[in-house]
Formats: sequence, C-alpha cells, structure tokens
Amino acid sequence: MTTNTFVFKNIQISYTHNLIDVNKPSLICLHGFLEHKHIFNFLFEDTYFNANNLISVDLLGHNESETIGY
Repeated sequence: MTTNTFVFKNIQISYTHNLIDVNKPSLICLHGFLEHKHIFNFLFEDTYFNANNLISVDLLGHNESETIGY
C-alpha cells in the first residue's frame, strides 16, 4: 500500500494504491461525506483483492487532500 499525491487545479489530491498492474482490473474506492480514504484500508489487507488494482482517493477537502474553496 503506497500513498501518493497528484495536482488538480493547483491543489494536492492524496490517494492510496497497491502495486499497479495494467493487466489487472482496477477498483477505485470513493468515500462518502465526512469520511476519508482510510476507511478502505481493510481491502488492501484482504488477499481476495490482490487480483485487482486498488485505488482509494481522498476527495477535495477531506483528510490529506486540499480544498479549492472554503
């Protein structure tokens, strides 16, 4: 499990992923209101999901991601 960031509209967006393999299907995990990407950590620990690329994203203004407005 690796945490990285990317820039969107000059702000940092944080995401977590496992080892990405282009030959595997991808699952993108989006959290709900007032949550954050860490609620999906149990998926990264479950060997059932090793057959998939897992990506969990902190949405704008949540946890480690910055916000555009106030």
